[in-house]
Amino acid sequence: MTLTSFDRVNPSNGFLRALLVAAAILIPVVYARGAEETKPAPPKPGPPRVLLCEPLAVEIGRLGRVGLRGMDLTNATRVEVMLPGGPLAGELGGFESVTPPEGFEASRAGNQRLNVMLAPSLVPTDAGLVILLRVTTTLGVGEAHRLLHVPRGSLIGEREPNNGFQEAQELLSGQYVLGTIDSPTDVDVFAVSLAAGEQLVAEVWADRLGSLLDPSLTLHAPGGAILKVQDDGPERSLGRDGRLTWTAPKTGRYLLSLSGVTERGGPLHSYVLSVATTNPSPAATGSTPAVRRAKLRP
Repeated sequence: MTLTSFDRVNPSNGFLRALLVAAAILIPVVYARGAEETKPAPPKPGPPRVLLCEPLAVEIGRLGRVGLRGMDLTNATRVEVMLPGGPLAGELGGFESVTPPEGFEASRAGNQRLNVMLAPSLVPTDAGLVILLRVTTTLGVGEAHRLLHVPRGSLIGEREPNNGFQEAQELLSGQYVLGTIDSPTDVDVFAVSLAAGEQLVAEVWADRLGSLLDPSLTLHAPGGAILKVQDDGPERSLGRDGRLTWTAPKTGRYLLSLSGVTERGGPLHSYVLSVATTNPSPAATGSTPAVRRAKLRP
């Protein structure tokens, strides 16, 4: 047998080779363990965070069951409606874990849901358009979260299909529509009849209530031409929501289309659209026509 130079200098080359093989096996294992040890630890639980109410709006005298979606809602001990005269307690319901939609962290979409019951008599009828809910857990007191509190008989659901001008859902002044942008290509279309000189105020509530939707609202003439586009509101208090105002130059059936700015959609891309009109001045039309308004229940 011919000896190599390595064999001549190192008679115990078998031991060295075994040592090299062992090192080749152990080094990746040690490196992997080091990588695991450097991973950031999961955040420690803290005070509760409510990110979204499901649904976004309730009617006066018809509160009932509301889901509070957020983080660190485990071990909730109290839920309160914050009122000028002092907080009033609701009834705690079930708790469940939920999965954030793809592309969203739990810090934005929540990973827990706490169901609560709000008795119809809990909130006074004059509490205002927005009421605040606050959760307390064994780890602290969370910040209050908004829930729309609209007049009885004014809240309606979005009716599908309403994706085009021919399928537009009719709305009356004073109504609030609870809807969802279900997919990245979804567009919800609504129709509002206006008299010449009548002013329309259409407002979207989404971002302010914790929805993932970044809404865009467009007003179209009766024939479909774009009259005005409102993305983010003119006021900082509106966040990414929009408020659109328009005075009709002539009588007609005007159209509102609502969509998302980002190419996303799903159950958490919800919104509330409100429409209100003011009567035209007699100078604009020569008379004061009757305005179709939603019939509100006492």
